[in-house]
Amino acid sequence: MSDHKRFNLWVINQFASTPAYSSGAGERFYYLAPFFDRADYNIKIFSGGYNHLFLAYPKTPLLFNREDIPGGQMIWIKMRHYSGESFVGRFLSWFEFLFKLFCFRFEKKDVPDIVLVSSMSIFPVFYALYLRIRFSTKVILEVRDIWPLTPIELGGYSKHNPFIRMMSWVEKYSYRKVDKLVSVLPGFSRHVETVISVEKDISWIPNACSPIFENIESHSTPLYKLDSQYFNILYTGAMGIANAMEYVIKAAQLLEENKTIRFILIGDGPEKETLQLQYSHLSNVAFLPKVSKNNLHSIISQADATIISWRNKKLYEYGVSANKYNDYMLASKPIISASNIKDDPVILSGAGIQAEAENPNSIAKAVQELFKMSPQARIDMGKKGKEFVLANQTYEVIAKKYIRIINEAVNHAN
Repeated sequence: MSDHKRFNLWVINQFASTPAYSSGAGERFYYLAPFFDRADYNIKIFSGGYNHLFLAYPKTPLLFNREDIPGGQMIWIKMRHYSGESFVGRFLSWFEFLFKLFCFRFEKKDVPDIVLVSSMSIFPVFYALYLRIRFSTKVILEVRDIWPLTPIELGGYSKHNPFIRMMSWVEKYSYRKVDKLVSVLPGFSRHVETVISVEKDISWIPNACSPIFENIESHSTPLYKLDSQYFNILYTGAMGIANAMEYVIKAAQLLEENKTIRFILIGDGPEKETLQLQYSHLSNVAFLPKVSKNNLHSIISQADATIISWRNKKLYEYGVSANKYNDYMLASKPIISASNIKDDPVILSGAGIQAEAENPNSIAKAVQELFKMSPQARIDMGKKGKEFVLANQTYEVIAKKYIRIINEAVNHAN
């Protein structure tokens, strides 16, 4: 950009966070902010002051509350509390967040040159498009979860459901109207082709990790100490329908006679309580609460292997980009991925073994295969993952991709 002019970039993501409040989800733009700042962008990140994923909450005495972060500023919007188990509560919070955005007052010098809306929720795109009409602001939409395909595939909703029909209209309208589309899913462009016939500028920018967590075990006391006499297989993250954890636990049940293998499941979610009650008799499965990012990495460093699982659904034909992959790879841990995903990151990187989705026998077999490997073979597998993530999925790497896309949009406008 000429003359080092600084542009105003607004990021709108209701579930954006910082490490002070989150367990790792939603920190994408917090870590990208310093890179945007160095590329001559003044960044403001708009987020809800309350959501069910937070471990702690920012202070929100006002409707809009500012907090300085490295490279930019968070704008926390005061939100009503809701139950994380209530879909209705979450859904209504999306509208609350959207309506409150229209109440934000700013000076002429703060008018955004570009607005980046990151789902979930997709509804703030209407505010971004309003800004485009008023100020000729460019609009980028980042899609993290495909709606309404996600509730159709995972929630069993009919495509004729009024809510699904509304979301389908919002999806089509958004894809058509925004200037650029970005997704964390490698096959997202194939989905867009099924939704709209208009040719769009689409980019794949995966989830990323920060190398500051590399070797964090050397300077952080872990919240949980894993017993080294066991072969510890670690899962970290949400325990919802999408995560198919019942099949992992059924695999553990098949392996219960092996007194050395143990499964440690860290996280929370709508399915956790049911799973705990149903499988409380298993001696080789331990459930632990979710933890902060710092503690998470120090715990992963103690594991012998890690695991991730998905449903066997069409939804995943477009790929996945869970933060768990990056966390596991950065810690140099071999991964078992129970998925039928063609471009699964574990296969792309060589960082582990792919088992069949929703197949406890296949998952148990993959666990046994890792268990029987030599320690050096597992170390080599973990190294491949770490090399892959450092080369392709650090914030420095994806920041360059994002800055290129944003520069194209702004320069095109000028």
